[in-house]
Amino acid sequence: MKFTKEDFIDFLRKYKIAIGFGMPMTIFFLLQGFYLLDEYSLNSITRVLFSSIAAGALSGFIYNFIMNLFKHSKFVKKSTTISLNENEIILLEKDANHFKGIESVGGRMFVTNNRIIFKSHALNIQNHEVSFMWNEIKQVTRYKSLGFLNNGLELHLKNNKVEKFVVEHTEALFLEINKHIIA
Repeated sequence: MKFTKEDFIDFLRKYKIAIGFGMPMTIFFLLQGFYLLDEYSLNSITRVLFSSIAAGALSGFIYNFIMNLFKHSKFVKKSTTISLNENEIILLEKDANHFKGIESVGGRMFVTNNRIIFKSHALNIQNHEVSFMWNEIKQVTRYKSLGFLNNGLELHLKNNKVEKFVVEHTEALFLEINKHIIA
């Protein structure tokens, strides 16, 4: 079986959380390994390099595995269940974080035919549910969270407030929301 460029891009997309966590962990293990070395020989440096890369990769994949278990757990599904109004249907549902002050509150974002709803899961400090009717939203824009990750959405409300979210599949949500915004 041939591993193509598209396969590699798909792999990166699926495991971006593992890579995003594993890279800093690799750097941490490298710094720790070099700091704790008694002698700097080729053998000991090689050992630190290989063990740090292996430990960083393993921690990234373990973190990704645990996050996926949590994300798809009954606990999260139950604590993010929403009530819909009569004749309201969910068009799109994605994992999301809503920024409230300095906390990035984890939960789910729902796009319905009437509004956008965010409901946090129960393991947050600032548990909440918030909804925005289509006629309250002036525009939606994308932004880069942490300055370089293309996973942010900003809802610009007609009352001049801006609500920030980090979401999975930003493009799909961006397009769906733009379909419904009332000018």
